[in-house]
Amino acid sequence: MKKALAYLVVLCFALLLASCASNAPSSGIKYSLTATRQDGATPTKHELDLAISALQERLSAAGYKAYDVEPSDNNSEIIIKLPEEKPVLEPSIIKNGQLEFAIVQDKYTSIMDEDELNRLKGEGEPVLGPVLLTGDKITSAKAIYGGQYNSRPAINISFDTEGGTEFAQITGQSVNKRLAIVLDGKIITAPNIIGPIPDGKAVIEGIKSIDEAKEIAIVLSHPISLELSVKDKTTFSR
Repeated sequence: MKKALAYLVVLCFALLLASCASNAPSSGIKYSLTATRQDGATPTKHELDLAISALQERLSAAGYKAYDVEPSDNNSEIIIKLPEEKPVLEPSIIKNGQLEFAIVQDKYTSIMDEDELNRLKGEGEPVLGPVLLTGDKITSAKAIYGGQYNSRPAINISFDTEGGTEFAQITGQSVNKRLAIVLDGKIITAPNIIGPIPDGKAVIEGIKSIDEAKEIAIVLSHPISLELSVKDKTTFSR
């Protein structure tokens, strides 16, 4: 009985390894990504492992059927391998996905164009107050059609208990102010707060297309704290 159980365990492990291996492409394009912390320091192995896990989740959610994500031999870079039939690494896959909420300062509340707010922000204008809430408390993000007649691309997000409580306090204390929703430093939308939102849910609007909404939802669902950039790409075959 014990031998049979041991054989079953070994068999299951072998099948698991085979499944993982079958997901890795045999040829295609290899991307080498540099990874740095936001303070410029070298990331730890744990931080790299978290980023690799998030990249795997993003690739799967974005419809990549075959891929391989692993650290480089010296653990200084992240290697992504994609197959010949789908070799393009979409830029959204390696975005940080750092979501922040902040109040638009009174001086700028009359500016309704987010592009103009971002321009002023980029020039060093104090468009926003301090960050009041971050996306690490988001439990789910889903692309939808919202707005009037459900015709506009949007994203439904839900907070965990702590985030929902904080969001309710922020919206309750900031009625008739504009709450900017900022993704990786860019203001996506800045709606006016008409009352407290106590249910731990929010909608991100101001998105141009449903495809963009899906990309952002994937990024928000699997955030990456490191700054990733493509160092080089080469072909590979094994």
